[in-house]
Amino acid sequence: MTRAPATIILLRHALAGRRSDWTGPDHMRPLDEAGERQARAIAATLQGLAPDRLLTSSYVRCIDTLEPFATAVGMDIQLHDALVEGATQADVENMLESLTGRVVLCTHGDVCRRITDWAHRRDLPVPIDTETPKGAIWVIDRAAETANLIPPAVAAAEQV
Repeated sequence: MTRAPATIILLRHALAGRRSDWTGPDHMRPLDEAGERQARAIAATLQGLAPDRLLTSSYVRCIDTLEPFATAVGMDIQLHDALVEGATQADVENMLESLTGRVVLCTHGDVCRRITDWAHRRDLPVPIDTETPKGAIWVIDRAAETANLIPPAVAAAEQV
């Protein structure tokens, strides 16, 4: 039996301030105040998208981006090495090919680019030069062969 391809809900983590302003290890950098507001707005968006699973980078800012949604719906957040900053293209693609259902992938800009490149090579309508801003969500439906970008929560970003 052939399994249905996953719907990928690709989420770039919410705002976390400037890397250069953080004095601790980068993987421990949390969301800033605007990012916390953005995470709450993302939670509302994710409720409408009804994911089955939540996968994320182990970086604090990614976990914190998903936490309001996970708490609201009682879902577990699962860490995945292919979503950490600097993950290889091969690791990312192996993860993507193994997914089923409606899966949120919360990650970093470089991994977002690897995922959108992968989608573009599969003729999904993801423009090759599209940037994924912090807090933005791509809904990549492999079965329907569609891809839509949901911009970041504007209200949260305007209050920075």
